[in-house]
Amino acid sequence: MKKLSYLIIVNTNTPGGIEITKADVIEHHTNPIHLDGLGLNRPRIDDLISLDGELINIIPESSPNEVDLWGISQGIDGLSGQAKYVAFVGGRTKDDEKEWDTRTKEQKETLEVYVQYHLLRNPDLIVIGLNQVPALDGVEMPHFNVPRWLEGIGVAEKNIF
Repeated sequence: MKKLSYLIIVNTNTPGGIEITKADVIEHHTNPIHLDGLGLNRPRIDDLISLDGELINIIPESSPNEVDLWGISQGIDGLSGQAKYVAFVGGRTKDDEKEWDTRTKEQKETLEVYVQYHLLRNPDLIVIGLNQVPALDGVEMPHFNVPRWLEGIGVAEKNIF
């Protein structure tokens, strides 16, 4: 496996409290656009954290995404390298009216362990929220302050974007 450069935190942009499955993610990402999919050849999410905190693998560890999948390297501070995307289910209010931090206690716990695990495996890894990616100006996801949260769980400054 190639060395990871970035761990990017996202959400599924779905109403809080409504579970979605691995199959839902794969279908949405790979279905053609005319069938309300994204038309991709593979999902953009490597791992999914369910409402109850279960960690669900979507893309095998041996096949990380190139950061450029979302045009990230086109930003002012171009990012390049291998990236792993972790998404938690939710990200919108229950009525689907606006973006919101809908993480459950269990999702927060799993995300913390997930981040710490990946930092143990790769001490030079940079953890970043999708909203911090220079090329994605205006994207609000994952709807919480990732750097502040990382500081709060004891992540070293060198690992925070």
